[in-house]
Amino acid sequence: WGQQVWHWDGDEWYYGIFWSGMPDLNYESPAVKDTMFQIASYWLDEVGVDGFRLDAILYIHEEGDQLQNTASTFAFWEEYNTYVKSVKPDMLSVGEAWTGTSTILQYVDEGRLDICFEFNLAGSMLGAVNSGDASGLTGFADWIYNSYPYLQYATFLTNHDQNRAFTVLGEDVGKAKAAAGL
Repeated sequence: WGQQVWHWDGDEWYYGIFWSGMPDLNYESPAVKDTMFQIASYWLDEVGVDGFRLDAILYIHEEGDQLQNTASTFAFWEEYNTYVKSVKPDMLSVGEAWTGTSTILQYVDEGRLDICFEFNLAGSMLGAVNSGDASGLTGFADWIYNSYPYLQYATFLTNHDQNRAFTVLGEDVGKAKAAAGL
């Protein structure tokens, strides 16, 4: 996106695609991947969480100039989901793939993740509430419902990377209630 991705810490360079305070993990290293899987197991077994909300799932492995949605990334999520399900079969993996529906679908196919946030639907719901016109929302919601494997998408309005729903809705309490109802 034109941002600085290589950062200097005084002794060496490190890669952080989002910002300098968040270095990327190198999942091509077996030690890193194994450690992250062990951490997941700890939280599932010892702490007793029921699942994970996984941020920026598009960006696990890069292949050449392709930063997201690589074959290696898809393979990683298949392996991850197989592993965490072996630890706790009823756990839930929720992926954040900030992209269009056709791409998001690839992350819930073939046992990669249980569900993903549906960004296009979120935008459509907010747009319908803001405009006062839901005429296109019903057809779009039906298309979403029929596009995914049964209920493998998560509805939401905005996330931590976006303006909050109340702000998007002009801080109108009535619109906020309507959006929450959707």
